[in-house]
Amino acid sequence: MASIFKEQLVKKEKNSKDTLMKFGIIVGAIIIIMIANVLIPTIGLFITLGVGYGAYWLFQRFNVEYEYIFTNGELDIDQIFNKSRRKRALTVNVKQFEIMAHIEDPMHIHEWERAQKVLDYSSGKTHDHTYSAIFTQEGQTVQLIFEPNDTILEGIRCYIPRQLHIKK
Repeated sequence: MASIFKEQLVKKEKNSKDTLMKFGIIVGAIIIIMIANVLIPTIGLFITLGVGYGAYWLFQRFNVEYEYIFTNGELDIDQIFNKSRRKRALTVNVKQFEIMAHIEDPMHIHEWERAQKVLDYSSGKTHDHTYSAIFTQEGQTVQLIFEPNDTILEGIRCYIPRQLHIKK
């Protein structure tokens, strides 16, 4: 079998939970700054700067992209924060997948329900290319949600043709 290498970038879409969390960060930062300036006015400026930097750092965590890298049966998923910091989120061999199908496939809903842990590395919205896979990791049944494009799906099909159910 020839060497296979595919990659894709998926941007996580903003949702109401993100907006609510940002609002909470701002309110929390304002409260901490006000209390610090009243109780400890001598170092209030330093606390204000520290809290401001902390809030800025937390805000960067909301700008997330996922990079899927498929190489010879290995699926690597990286999280990219604010287009500057990268973190490896998952590495799994697709041969570990018990089943992989579209997330809304009625034939496999019962499979998704039995997962003990859910890893969502998708845009956050359900599209035609939103797939789910079930595999076992560290003794837990894990559901992986992601959005592979056609080239990654074809690469996965080479390794698990019976477990992969592509939406038509």
